Amino acid sequence: MNIMSDNSKEIDSEKAQSVIVDYMDLRGHMEWTVSIGVGLGSFLIVLSFFLFGSIQSVMDTDSTVILAIVLAIPMVGMWLIIDCGMILVKLLHKRKSNRERIRAVHSELIRRSYFVNFEIVGTEGKTQLEKLFNHLSLVFPEIKKIQKKLKKKDMAIEGFQKRQKFAKKISFLSNYDLVLKTTMGFFVIKIFDKVVTFEDIEDSIKHLNRRQIDFRFFNPTGIERVIILSKSYERLFNTPELANKMNSLKRRYRLDLIVEEDEYGYGTIWID
Repeated sequence: MNIMSDNSKEIDSEKAQSVIVDYMDLRGHMEWTVSIGVGLGSFLIVLSFFLFGSIQSVMDTDSTVILAIVLAIPMVGMWLIIDCGMILVKLLHKRKSNRERIRAVHSELIRRSYFVNFEIVGTEGKTQLEKLFNHLSLVFPEIKKIQKKLKKKDMAIEGFQKRQKFAKKISFLSNYDLVLKTTMGFFVIKIFDKVVTFEDIEDSIKHLNRRQIDFRFFNPTGIERVIILSKSYERLFNTPELANKMNSLKRRYRLDLIVEEDEYGYGTIWID
């Protein structure tokens, strides 16, 4: 009976993650849509001033239809500004704090999903990157969406990775294996082929903290999560001291440390 209850909770947790991602996606589209509405309304009002300059010639034609259209333009513009503007104000009010609360709930659900899928489910895929990508799609609904799109295009993750080379160079992310743009923000994935030290983590955090500013300047969202994978970490990562050291690192995104235990599975060392 308890097993059935636990399974139901996991299913509910998965659905809750999808609802949060869909909500954030919808909210983003709404912000853009109403912003365009406000901009269009402003354009129509400016346009009406130019049209009113030639209103006399319009009236000389004795065309009531054309006159009605000219007079309706500023009214439509004002309606767009007021209606869309009110919606935009509501969306932007306490936007940052609301997003942080939503992300906090999302992260808790992510943490549960990590422990279930990474500790129990076996890997699928031919390459190291493909296996990790497929496993992350079990944890993150937003990555699952990307996986489905790639399957529709019959594109392997390695092909998608090659197409990112130029973009990663100009965004100073050439040393990272994969960058995924999702509804929640950018996911940056780094695979080490050596024993990872705490200094490696520090260097990555400092570098990406600086890049976070660039991301937020050119994109509506910044780096949401950095995922590091390695087959081996130094001894420090297996000691109680790790929690204090990780908490002392100031980062502008969430950080996950994953160990590739064997060719069939993963373990989690640290999950934000």
